[in-house]
Amino acid sequence: MNYLLVDLFSYSIAFSGIIGLVRFKKIDKAYYPFIYLLWVGLANEFASSLCNKYYKTNVVPSNIYCLSESLLILWFFRNMRLFEKERNFWVLFVLYLFLYGIQVSIFSFFSFTSYYNIIYYFVTVILSIHLIQKLLLSEQGKLVKSPAFLISICFIFYFMVSMITEIFWLYGLTGTSDFETAVYRIVTYGNLAVNLIFILVVLWIPTKSDYTRP
Repeated sequence: MNYLLVDLFSYSIAFSGIIGLVRFKKIDKAYYPFIYLLWVGLANEFASSLCNKYYKTNVVPSNIYCLSESLLILWFFRNMRLFEKERNFWVLFVLYLFLYGIQVSIFSFFSFTSYYNIIYYFVTVILSIHLIQKLLLSEQGKLVKSPAFLISICFIFYFMVSMITEIFWLYGLTGTSDFETAVYRIVTYGNLAVNLIFILVVLWIPTKSDYTRP
C-alpha cells in the first residue's frame, strides 16, 4: 500500500477531533472521555509520525497511547452507566494498570505492549456488546442515530480486527506477504471507516439541554 495514503487515512481522526473541540462546551459531559479519546488519538498520530521519521520506530508513543486509550474507553463506559457497581469500574481500572505494569516490566517499555493490547481489546468488545444490549432495552428513537450505539459498533469492529491482527503479528501467523498486505489493508480501511463514522457521532452527541429534557 501507499504509505502516504495510510498516513492520510490515519489523520482522518482530525475531523471528528476538531468538531469535538468546537462543540465541546455544549455537549453532554458523559461523552467527554470519547472526545478526549479523539484528541489523544490525533496527538498519537503526530507523535508517531515524528518518531518514525527521527527514530525509525513509534513504539514509545504507541505504548503511551494504548494505556491512555484503554483507560479513556473504560471511563466512557462508566459514564454510560454500564457498571452496576462503581467498585467494578475501579477493579477493572486498577487491573488495567497492573497488567500494563506487568507487560512493561517483563518486555520493557521499548517493545510493543501486544499482550496488554489483546486483553483490553477483548474487554472493550465485551463491554461494547453489553452497552448495545442495554441501549436496545432503554433507548428511545432510532438507534442508528444514537452516539453511544455507533461508538459501540465501531469499537466492536475496530477492536476485533485489531485483536486478530495483534495475534497474527505476535505469533507469526502472517504467512505470505500477500496475506500481510491484505490484513494491513483491512486495518487501514477499517480505521478510516471508523474515523468517518466518528464525525457523525460527534455531530449527534446531544447537548446538555437536550440530555436533561424529559
